[in-house]
Parts: sequence; C-alpha cells; structure tokens
Amino acid sequence: MPSRQILNEQRLLQTTNATQQTAFSLAFPTDAGCQFQIEVQATSTAVDCASWRKEGAARRVGSGNVAAVGGVPTDMIAPRKSANASAWDVSFQVSGANALMLVTGAAGVTIEWIVRMTGVMSLPNDNPPQDPGAQAGGAQS
Repeated sequence: MPSRQILNEQRLLQTTNATQQTAFSLAFPTDAGCQFQIEVQATSTAVDCASWRKEGAARRVGSGNVAAVGGVPTDMIAPRKSANASAWDVSFQVSGANALMLVTGAAGVTIEWIVRMTGVMSLPNDNPPQDPGAQAGGAQS
C-alpha cells in the first residue's frame, strides 16, 4: 500500500509588476499522485482585492513529467475581483517533476498575496514521506 503525505502550506509574497511569480513549487517523486486545493487572497496598497479557490489533481508516472489529471485545475468558486484587479491571475504550470502555482499582479501595483495549499500526495512504498516544507518552494512565510 502506498504511503500518504499531507500537504498544508501557506506562503506570503509580494508582486510589483505583471510578471508571473512562483508561489509554490511542488516536487513529485517517481510514481506519485496528488490531490490539492489552493486558496488565494490578494490585496493592493490601493485596497483593490481578489480571491480564488481552485482544486486539481496531478500525477507523475515513472521518471516522466508531472501531468494534470482530469484537466487543468478548476475554480471551486468563480474568482472574485474588484474592478482594478481584473488582470491579476492565478495559474498552474508543469516544469519536469514539479507542479508550479503562479501568481501574476499588475505593472506598478504593489500586491500582497496570501496563498494556502492543502491536499494529499500518495507515494509508492519505496518513496517514504518527506518534510512538506522541503518539497514546497517559493517565498517563505
């Protein structure tokens, strides 16, 4: 029976431009699968705000790349954004054995992001659980 790793991570980060920034980088061991939920709250110094709730699943077969299961992570509720936050975004990418959660702000706007990821990762017997903090990258809280 595979072992399980509980994911419960939070990151605080700041953007000041419209360049994507990695909030989480989740490393997938060989033959691992993961189910996750992401909650994001973003607020600018001008008090514009936005929030997202997304869920998804991904897996890595053998030494291959991570792949989404059932398509790209979906919105659990529609993103909620104030008028001046319409361009802000939360997205996902795969980079080899890693799943990345990215945030995008706006040029010339300082935005504070609070990002929380929860979920479960299934690991094969020969891949024991690791410290969750060692697998999640990005800005530290």
